Amino acid sequence: MEYLSNKNLKLAAVLLLLFILLFANTANIDFYFFNWLENGVYNLISPFLNVVENVISSINNYYVAFLKTGEILEENERLRKEVARLSTDNAILEEAREQNERFRDLLSFRGTVPGEPDILSTGVVGYSPATWQRMLTVNSGRNDGVKVGMPVMGYQGNLIGRVEKAGMNSSQVKLISDPEFQVGGRVARSDSRALGLVRGLPESDEEVIMENIRWDADIEEGDLIVTSAVSDNYPPGIPIGEVKKVEVGKQGLSQVAEVNLKGFQRTAEEAVIIKEW
Repeated sequence: MEYLSNKNLKLAAVLLLLFILLFANTANIDFYFFNWLENGVYNLISPFLNVVENVISSINNYYVAFLKTGEILEENERLRKEVARLSTDNAILEEAREQNERFRDLLSFRGTVPGEPDILSTGVVGYSPATWQRMLTVNSGRNDGVKVGMPVMGYQGNLIGRVEKAGMNSSQVKLISDPEFQVGGRVARSDSRALGLVRGLPESDEEVIMENIRWDADIEEGDLIVTSAVSDNYPPGIPIGEVKKVEVGKQGLSQVAEVNLKGFQRTAEEAVIIKEW
């Protein structure tokens, strides 16, 4: 009982002291003892309060950083997808621009063919992997009016071959670099117009050879070789390539010229089939 009485007295004293401090603070009463006691209590508990404040501040900062990290990751993912979309759109637009330029080049050859040629623009869909047979496949066929033997031009206005096989919706084109391909050629210079026979080479798909040139014909390195009017199978004046080297033929009775093809055929993505001229 005595222990409980002492405990009650101490509790009463503490409550009385707190009441007096609260009353003095509320009534703005200035007592030196109370001020001293208040400062002492504050100084006593302030380190603890600082520790608590720092812990709460650290927890708050960590929570805010955690939330912002999630937002940053979401924003990074959104930006990554946006960059990928823009890159794809840019690639599509660039491809369309390049394709338009190639189609303009394809149509610009009309001036080299007499009259008003009937042409068909087509897409290249494949190449023959065989080295002994140089062919490409286009996505136009008999349903589009394509026939065997029709000349085919590349996007630089150069002769690239002729239709070898015509299916319903696709055709195979024998390239000018094929060893079995032959076409009459001539020097484009008006002061020469030397004639010869152009054929492919087994060892190269970037060069052809021009044979049966007269021993005294005017032909030299850098001359442009075009199709001649000797054959009815090709319109005259279509560019073939540029003379790389001229040599004397066998027995010295003729000349032979190595010709770099104008436009490498295996880079072609579009072509023009000349249906009539």
